[in-house]
Amino acid sequence: MSSRFATLRQAWPVLLIACGAVALLLFFAGEYGLHRDELYFIVAGRHPDFGYVDQPPLTPLLNAISAAIFGMSTAGIRILPALAFGAVVLLTAEIAREFGGGRRAQAIVALTVAASGFLDAGHLNTTATYDVLGWTLCLLFVVRTLRGGNARGWLLAGLAAGIALENKDLIVFLGAGLAAGIVIERRWDVLRSRWLWAGLGLAFLIWLPNLIWQAQHGFPQLEMARVIAARSGDENRSGLVMLQILFAGPLLFPIYLAGLWWLLRSKAAIVWRPIGWSYLVVMALLMITSGKGYYAGGLIPTLIAAGGVVTASWLDGRWAWPRRISYGVATAASAAIIISIVLPVTPAASFPQSSAASINSDLVNQYGWDKLVAQVRAVSDTLTAEEQSKAAIVTGNYGEAGALELLSRPGLPPVYSGENSYAYWGPPDDRRTITILVMNWNGAGDYWGQWLGSCTRAATIDLGFKPGTGEEQGAGVWVCRGRTASWSDIWPKFTKIG
Repeated sequence: MSSRFATLRQAWPVLLIACGAVALLLFFAGEYGLHRDELYFIVAGRHPDFGYVDQPPLTPLLNAISAAIFGMSTAGIRILPALAFGAVVLLTAEIAREFGGGRRAQAIVALTVAASGFLDAGHLNTTATYDVLGWTLCLLFVVRTLRGGNARGWLLAGLAAGIALENKDLIVFLGAGLAAGIVIERRWDVLRSRWLWAGLGLAFLIWLPNLIWQAQHGFPQLEMARVIAARSGDENRSGLVMLQILFAGPLLFPIYLAGLWWLLRSKAAIVWRPIGWSYLVVMALLMITSGKGYYAGGLIPTLIAAGGVVTASWLDGRWAWPRRISYGVATAASAAIIISIVLPVTPAASFPQSSAASINSDLVNQYGWDKLVAQVRAVSDTLTAEEQSKAAIVTGNYGEAGALELLSRPGLPPVYSGENSYAYWGPPDDRRTITILVMNWNGAGDYWGQWLGSCTRAATIDLGFKPGTGEEQGAGVWVCRGRTASWSDIWPKFTKIG
């Protein structure tokens, strides 16, 4: 019993930091509104399947469950990601303990993660949220097993990786990086372990239903990766390193760099060196494939855990108090910068014209959906009851479709979109001869009028943003009558992956 109390006394700073991070996220959870991706995931989860065009099924399922429990409460739907972020803080501190870090090192690690750019993932109920959690849990088992722990740890790592694969395929990069690191370090003992291969087999079996779905649908996620690379490949490559710094903290990133150095160079970390190599390999793969910067984010908490061990020793060195004061100031300033960037701290009334709206598109994508719904609803209300019974709303992207489907009052015409998995849930019934078209380019009415008939612009969406901010500001709403072809013939022209 006394050992349990000792463990609790050792862990209380980390628990306090994790609870503080969760409380902070819950405090801001209900501000603005749901992100366009959250809206889309709720709708996707209400169409349960083994996969979707743009991700496996776990995140849509969790969003749909949250919406079923809490309704369309923004704060309620964001309880799970806040708890997931708290778990990442705890797991990262535990990894630091596995690296040999004491109470101070663990507290440093917990505080660094809690003040990092990963707060953005903890704020939103999206795939990135559970991706970071999955990578961190998997790496905890890898760290323990590489140290010489029970080889069955590879089975637990495989279980964590398999569940992560049902959320997002990115952990495959981690697997490739670890494989390369194990070979580089000649850890043949690892490769000879039957538990390693059993863990890989378990991960594959858990992933298999989604793989089968992807194969049956022509691997649309590969097509989506190609589209992203073609559209923003240069931007992704140029911002890759900068995003790593932002994730680690604008003033605390030296801790993650120290962790990488420690893993690759310190004799004390020789058994964990494959993890250091894995980060370099993942970064190289992302540079080659034009992957987004956050794709490597799942490794950063583990690097912070290693860096916490180095930082704790540094704080005890010469000029200890000036060092500790500088660390405290850097942590407070870094946290303040991150919070102001990623959380909705700007009052809603002044947000559209604020600098925050021009810095973080994730905040923009949470704001104004109720205004968009009201403005489209006003157009729909101009139709007669008979016309409304024959109308369908078709939007240019899944965010608009999700908002109109989930946030509108009863009586709005059914909503469709051709973007990503929404394409599979359409097209409208051919009895829907009137189309309310919501598109964010001025020529949409003329272009789609070739098939939808005469299109009259009935409204322009105004969410209060400066022109060019967000996808919806300035979008048009057209009413089209006299469709000239069947929806089954028209629908392929609307479908897109992006």
